[in-house]
This record gives sequence, C-alpha cells and structure tokens, in this order.
Amino acid sequence: GGGAGKGGTKVAGWAWNEAYSDEDAVRKWPTLGREGELQTAIEEQRQRCKEVEAGTREPSAIDKWSAPPAVLQDLEVAFRVAPVGVGYLQKLHAFQQRVLAPHNAQLDSSLILCVAMMHPSWVQSGHHTARRLLLSDGARAKRDGIGPYIFDASPFLSEANARLEYLGDAVLKLAMTERLVQDSAPTAEEPLQTGKLKDLSVQRSMLENNHLLGLVGLTEWRLSPTMLATHVEFEQMRHAELKASNGRSTDWSPVSSEMLVAGDNRAKGHLSYAANCVEAVIGALALDRGSEVAVKYVQDAVMPALKRAASSDIYLRWRGLSFNPVSDLQDVCQGHWRKAPSYKTLSQHEQDGQILFHLGVYVCKGSSSSEVLMGVGQGSSIALARRDAATNALEQLLRDA
Repeated sequence: GGGAGKGGTKVAGWAWNEAYSDEDAVRKWPTLGREGELQTAIEEQRQRCKEVEAGTREPSAIDKWSAPPAVLQDLEVAFRVAPVGVGYLQKLHAFQQRVLAPHNAQLDSSLILCVAMMHPSWVQSGHHTARRLLLSDGARAKRDGIGPYIFDASPFLSEANARLEYLGDAVLKLAMTERLVQDSAPTAEEPLQTGKLKDLSVQRSMLENNHLLGLVGLTEWRLSPTMLATHVEFEQMRHAELKASNGRSTDWSPVSSEMLVAGDNRAKGHLSYAANCVEAVIGALALDRGSEVAVKYVQDAVMPALKRAASSDIYLRWRGLSFNPVSDLQDVCQGHWRKAPSYKTLSQHEQDGQILFHLGVYVCKGSSSSEVLMGVGQGSSIALARRDAATNALEQLLRDA
C-alpha cells in the first residue's frame, strides 16, 4: 500500500474518496504519542498477560484474547485512529462504581468494558479512517502500524460489541430461568399446577424484552454518555439531550422520554442500542469474572431493575398496560358491546423532520349505536399512533369501570 492521489485510485482494493485530500490526511493524522488513560489500561492488560505466562494468574478469556503481542499493539493504534475522547475511561470507572461495584461485580479489565459500549458504527468509522490514512501515505501508515486490519482482525474490535451481546443474552436467559424456577418450586401448601412452566416462560419473555433492557440502560445505568457510536441518529439524540440539559449532560432526559412515547425513531434506536449494551456488559462480566458472577449479578441487580422499569411511568405510557393494546381493546369492545372499535386519523404534521400522526379510537358503548371518542394517540407511524390510542382507550375504560 503506497501513497495515492485523488480521482478513484485504488489501494488495497479500496477506492479513494475524492472529498478527502492528502492535505486533510496530513492535518488529521493521528498523534501516535502515548495517551494516558487508555495506555495505562493497555499496560495493565500486558502485565496481566505476563502474570499468566509466569503461572501466577489464572487466565480469563480476556487474557487469552490479549496473549499475542500484536493484539494489544494494534489496539493501541486503533484507539488513536478512532479516539474515544478525553476522560472516557473516567466515565467507565464512574459507571463501574455506580452500577457494578455495589454488587461486587466490578470488571478487572476496563478494556472489555470499553468494547461492551461499542456500536458497529464506531468500529466502521475507525476502519474508514484507517483506509484513508493508508491511501494518503502508505509508507507512513505502514510505519505507524495503521491499516483496516487493526479493526478487522482484532478479537476486541472486529465485531464491535456483538459477541459480548450474544453471550450476555444467553447469560440473561439462564439467570432469569434459574431464578424463576427456584421461586416457583412447588411446596406442600402450593403444589405445582398444570401450565406453571408456560407461565414462567411468559414471565421471562416479559422481563427480557429489549424495551425494558433499554430503559434500565438509559434511566438506571445512565449509559448514554458512555455508548460509543457515530451514526447520525445517535448524534441527533446526543444533541437533544445536551439541549435539554443546557449543555451539561448527555444523560437520558425527560425530553428524550417524550420523544420515545411519541414514537420518535431516533429515541427508539437509542433505546435499542442501550439494550444491546446492557447485554454486552453482562457478557463482559461473564468473560472477565466468570459466568457465576454474571448470573448472580443478573439475579440480584438486573431482574429487580427490569421489574422497576416495567412499572415505570414512561414504560406504561409508551408500551401501555398491555403488550398488545390494539388486540386487547378489540376483545373488550366485542366482548361487551359486540362491535369492534374504529380508528380515524385526526391530523398529521411534521416535527423534527418526521411525520407525526394523531389518531382517535371510537367505541360504541352500551346500547347506543353512536361512537364515542375513547382515546387519542400519536406516533411517527399510523401503527404506533393506533397503539398509543388503544392504550389510552384501555386506561379510560379502566377509569370508567
């Protein structure tokens, strides 16, 4: 990979981006001097690898990932090509002290916690930067160890937090199943009833859904400032959170909650990624401290948090009293009044670049043949607005009962 000019020149199979000049590359060339926090974390991991090699430390999965010398060398370069920002590891340390330490579940490796927060867009951004630097000055890039391979071939970075999330999802299911089975064991006073296992499956599916995990991540764990992502919708949510706090914080705010309730896709995406990070942290805990520690943490800390989230005002307003309010409202109406509810679009307008729909749901109550407006809902799609309207109608019927 030698240097390249503009106009579609290909190096190592990649096309040159005409919007990015050699002058840009020189100006944005990453400083390869040592960076305090991350360098310390990497040196600590190197020391752990030496202890494993000397036989004075039992190796964790993270130690095995780090064993080849080139792995940590490439990681150093990767964090300079795609920096996480000044003070980032301090934020992770604060997260550990706030969320993990009270349950004696701190991670030994801050590097793996950093990986748990990585969205694929962050890794892709670093990958593209490395390509541009290689195209700009191949000799210099080679000398500094810069190339797309530092992201593609790294056991830490190659799939962002996807592998940790995959493991965390499995640990979450195991921990929940174990606790629910323990709590439902039959006794002389309450023998096992037919269908009990089916009930347990329903309970587990209600607790492990991504909406609740995301709410725990954003409202209890306050993950928003530590999530690493570069895609546009993520940055828009960060901007909204900064604006809501007058520039003081990127924590999830009441403004963000209102965006979620209204069906804003940016807020939903933010929530979804927070759920991924929660599972990835659980996976990191299983790798770094062992599955027993991770299972205990889920049972002692995560499950109670999920139950709190399920009864929170924001969740009830967003998801409603039912997981399928449209179907439930139809069952109520047909069961009591022999007629299904009807939905009508009341208005639609643009808000923050999205179309917002307002729908009303009408019900024929009692013997009257005339329809009564029972609930109004809004959302970024007709389906979301219908769901919101049905939720509000169910709540009104509950109050009227």
